[in-house]
Amino acid sequence: MKLLYWLIMNLATPFVAPFFLFKARGRARLLERFGIWGKLSDNKIFWFHAASVGEVNGILSLIRSCRKRFPDHDFLLTSTSVTGLKVAEAEVTHLRLLPFDGIIWIALATKNLDIERFFFGETELWPSLLTFFNRRRIPTHMINGVISDTTFNRYLTFRKLFCASLETLSTLSMSNQTSADRILALGATEDRIVVTGNTKYDRAPSIQSQEQIERLRKSLALKSAPTLVLASIHPPEFEPWLSGALSLLDGGIDFQVIIAPRHKEKLGFFLQKLRSSNIAFKTRSSQLEGGDSDNGYCPVLLLDTLGELEQIFSLTDLAFIGGTLCAVGGHNPLEAASYSNALCFGPETFKISELVADLKLKNACSVLNSSEEIRKLVQSWLQDPLKYKQQGQRAREVWLSHQGAADRVMHQIFAGD
Repeated sequence: MKLLYWLIMNLATPFVAPFFLFKARGRARLLERFGIWGKLSDNKIFWFHAASVGEVNGILSLIRSCRKRFPDHDFLLTSTSVTGLKVAEAEVTHLRLLPFDGIIWIALATKNLDIERFFFGETELWPSLLTFFNRRRIPTHMINGVISDTTFNRYLTFRKLFCASLETLSTLSMSNQTSADRILALGATEDRIVVTGNTKYDRAPSIQSQEQIERLRKSLALKSAPTLVLASIHPPEFEPWLSGALSLLDGGIDFQVIIAPRHKEKLGFFLQKLRSSNIAFKTRSSQLEGGDSDNGYCPVLLLDTLGELEQIFSLTDLAFIGGTLCAVGGHNPLEAASYSNALCFGPETFKISELVADLKLKNACSVLNSSEEIRKLVQSWLQDPLKYKQQGQRAREVWLSHQGAADRVMHQIFAGD
């Protein structure tokens, strides 16, 4: 199986590449996927890898900790998406797309690089890449390891292939006990596994004062009114919110809605839906072009920019966590919880099931299944804001209980140094 995998990844990749040309996102930095990275550095390098935006955000606290401890090193971040790279522009020395998982492309990318350690987020198990590091005796570290039901079943199917990769890992920092048990069953070495929690939850709120909140509110041309955010929402989830919540604005109810799509390339869908529903709205980009609050007030704001959602949570009272009304499995809810937002989800939370269990135990969230339930929740929130403020405070307590993962990971990796 390993030989077949290597043949496919080395020989078939050039025939797959043309499919990347059909989309702008695929064409961007395409040569980097073939290991054409150009000159990077002669310094020792810590290489971090995370699949996309959420995973990159998840390892930033660890990158910062390593930068403080090793100021003379360079820091390389790779991702499988261009948007993932943009998130970390100010945090690392070098940014590149991860090469296709063939030895040819990996060797080309790493030629003349002095890589000291390799860190990768969640379940980015690339067999050729890990074999390459193992042969060069470069320590490799799994960070924020999560093995969902779907991932576990897939890895079981190809156990022989992934077992060999797991055996090469120096440390495995797992997000929870369930994932630790599963990675052990797949063939990881037991004494290298530690449950550390997830470093993505270590991120402290960037908005720390009322003055900052008011400045942000003014820049968004919003009022000091109840505010709902649809955070990292996917197209299939928008219709229930459109009919269940945004339609209430026609009745003169005083609240605001910020819509933050998960993928900016899907903005056309949200624009079309809002226009066809005759709902008055403004886009964040138009505000920036027009100069902050000069565009006037509108109760619906479409966030069509990158990197602003975390700060938006400082203005909102109720947060819907996207990827839960469709079969995505849910995105990070604790970023909103850190700002004491009351949280609500759809039923599809398999990627964040243990977090949701913690939130439910603390009575710190609501679960929604239909547009009618959405309508009732929004009406209840507007009629009894104190109830949901208290729910948001309990959600923040759950966030606080998940702090400290980066310190635990650093201890696991560097305790013997």
